[in-house]
Amino acid sequence: MHGTRRNKLLLSTLTASMLLALTAQAAAEDEPAAYRGSGANLRTTVSALSFDEAAEPDYNPYVESTVDLRAMWWFTDWLNTSASMGFSRELTESDITTQGGETWPSDLFLGVGFSRFANVRLLNIDLSGGLGAQLPVSPSSQARTLLVGVTPSLSGTRRFDLLGGLSLTYGYRATKYFHEYTTAERETPLITSCASAGRGCEPYLNTGVRNVSWRQVHSGSVSLGLIDTLSVSVGTSVFIDTVYDGVQDERISFVAQEPTDNRHSIAYNLGLSYSPMPSVSLGLGASTANAQLAPDSTYRAPFFNRNTTFYLDVGLDVAGLVSQVTP
Repeated sequence: MHGTRRNKLLLSTLTASMLLALTAQAAAEDEPAAYRGSGANLRTTVSALSFDEAAEPDYNPYVESTVDLRAMWWFTDWLNTSASMGFSRELTESDITTQGGETWPSDLFLGVGFSRFANVRLLNIDLSGGLGAQLPVSPSSQARTLLVGVTPSLSGTRRFDLLGGLSLTYGYRATKYFHEYTTAERETPLITSCASAGRGCEPYLNTGVRNVSWRQVHSGSVSLGLIDTLSVSVGTSVFIDTVYDGVQDERISFVAQEPTDNRHSIAYNLGLSYSPMPSVSLGLGASTANAQLAPDSTYRAPFFNRNTTFYLDVGLDVAGLVSQVTP
C-alpha cells in the first residue's frame, strides 16, 4: 500500500475541504463562542485491498489511526485564526517507519481565515478565503528540507433550501514551498566518511528526487443535509505540482521523452456525517487519492483503485461540549 501512504496528505486535504463545506451549513447562534471550530477528530482508516488477500501478488494490509487536533479563535463573525496538527500510527506492519508502532506527527498548519467576507449578489455565492502557513514538523517534510509553505486560498459556496440544506462549493488554492535544497535528502549519507571530505556530506545525502516548488489545487464538493443531524457529501480535488528545474547535462543519456516538470494527482471523497449531539460527530466514508499515472504510464482507474481507503471518524467539538455541560 505504498501509494496509499504517499497520498495520505492529499486525502487529508480533501477531507478538510469536505468538513468545511459541511460546517458552513450550520446556523450561527445569537452569541457563538469565539473558540467555535476547535476540537479533535479520531480517524481509523483501512485500505480496500486489506479485505482481499488475492487482489495483488503480495498481500499488504493497511490499517491506521490518526488524531487531528484543531484550535480556532474568531475575532469577528468573518475573521478567524487557526492552528492544526495530527498524529498517525499504523496498526499493521508499516513499510515506511523505522520502528514498530511508531507515531508520526504531521506538519503544523497555521492560518488566518475570512469566512463569507463577501457575497456575489447576482449569483448569491458566498466568498471565503484565507492565508495559511505549513511548518515542517513531519519526518517527510524534513526529509524534503522544507522550510515553510505559504498558501492563499479562495472558495465560493452557493446554498439552496433543499431538505436540510444543499451546498455547492468550489475552491482554489496555491501553495509556494520554500526548501533548503531542491531535492530530497536521506537521513544518513551513503558514504559515511564524507565528513572528512572537502565537499562535506551534502552531495551524498541527495536522493535526486526533485521537490515540489508550487502546488495548485482545484476542488469541488456537494453537501446535502438529509435531516438536521445527518448529511451526505461528495467531492473531488485535482492537484497540479510543479517541481524545481532539473539539472541540464548533456552527459546524461537517460532523458524523458516529454517534460516532467509537472505532476498531476486527483482525490475523491464520499462521506456520511451524523451529529447525535452538539459535541460529538460521526463520519463514515471512502476516499481515493492517486497520481494520474501508474508506474507503467497508464492512467489509473478513477474513484476506485489500489489507493482506495474506507474511514470511520469520531469528532469532538469543544464549543458544543461547553454548551452541553454549562447551564
